[in-house]
Amino acid sequence: MELPLIINELLEPLNLTIETCDSDALIEALSRASFDAYLSFIYAFEVLLKQMGTLMISFMPKLTKVLIKGVLSLSKLFQRHLKAAKQEDAEMESDNESEKTEDQGQEVYKNANRQVKSCLRKGLGLIKDIFKKFHLYHEFMEEFSLMVYQEIVADQLPLLRSCHVSEKSQLLELLCQTWPEYMNTLKNYERFPDVLPALIEMLSHPSISP
Repeated sequence: MELPLIINELLEPLNLTIETCDSDALIEALSRASFDAYLSFIYAFEVLLKQMGTLMISFMPKLTKVLIKGVLSLSKLFQRHLKAAKQEDAEMESDNESEKTEDQGQEVYKNANRQVKSCLRKGLGLIKDIFKKFHLYHEFMEEFSLMVYQEIVADQLPLLRSCHVSEKSQLLELLCQTWPEYMNTLKNYERFPDVLPALIEMLSHPSISP
């Protein structure tokens, strides 16, 4: 089977094709897909990347736009919405009947929240793989790095010391291990000057050891 046909099969659960995944209707199409479809896309993308490697370079700008500006961006947006809703619910008093209804609704949200966390975790792992496999493609790296910074990194920099100190943090692994590993990704520290000071500030956290 030809690669374009395989990629169209990959995009089909997201209501997209190769031709439409770079369009202005990207977010609208993805908003009609479920988090299950998001996860399926990430898993299938990961498998395809392992099998085809750099042969996929001509399709990577579109596929990474779907991944980062679409799937992961919407996942983060939902996660923020869920946190805000929980905080609002905690501040409101409710009677027993409304609490029962609320419990049913919370079960749905819990399931969605688990899927969202899986999307973000698997998505970050895929981003690290893409950096490693395509680091020699300078033009693609510039575009890809900008998307990663804008959609994944920038709003998390103030939260490094409070949310990403764990040695299991994939974001820290991305910034502290993946970026310094190759020349084209090492340049990201110059392109995005806010990153290195935030990492250095994080070192003063008591949980950080030599």
